[in-house]
Amino acid sequence: YEGTPAEIMRILVANNIALKLLSETTNIRHFTFMTTLYIQGIKNLSAITRSALSIIKEDGSSLLCEIFRRSDKNDKDQDKYERYMKDKIRQYFSLVQREDFIEHNSQNLKTIPKLAIVAEDPAHKEELQKMLTPIIKMLRVDERAEVVFVTEHELDTGTI
Repeated sequence: YEGTPAEIMRILVANNIALKLLSETTNIRHFTFMTTLYIQGIKNLSAITRSALSIIKEDGSSLLCEIFRRSDKNDKDQDKYERYMKDKIRQYFSLVQREDFIEHNSQNLKTIPKLAIVAEDPAHKEELQKMLTPIIKMLRVDERAEVVFVTEHELDTGTI
């Protein structure tokens, strides 16, 4: 796999989260890495999302994990960094709030997946919440489309 150090770190964090969840809990049906979720038969790129980790629980609920790293940004690319994260939020809402999501999603999910924004630590989580909460409030029209902010540790221990 060729990617930036931040992309490779996201994959490693996703692997660590999956391994930890599998060893600590029994309510995970399955998980996939770098999962692309879209509406079958639609080629609208605004209705597609790709998450570092997708978790399906035994109860049928699901969780998409977007893992953001501080190393994704540097002072010169702050605008690009914020735009990237906000685009991920837009894509999520554009996809899961479609009327045909449950019937035609590519992963055959039976419920709207929760989106977990995974931060490195509590300070990073607070930074992401401050940056992303306004766009979440603006875009969320279906209360079933839920976004949670967690740290790697909170997600590891299954506290969400």
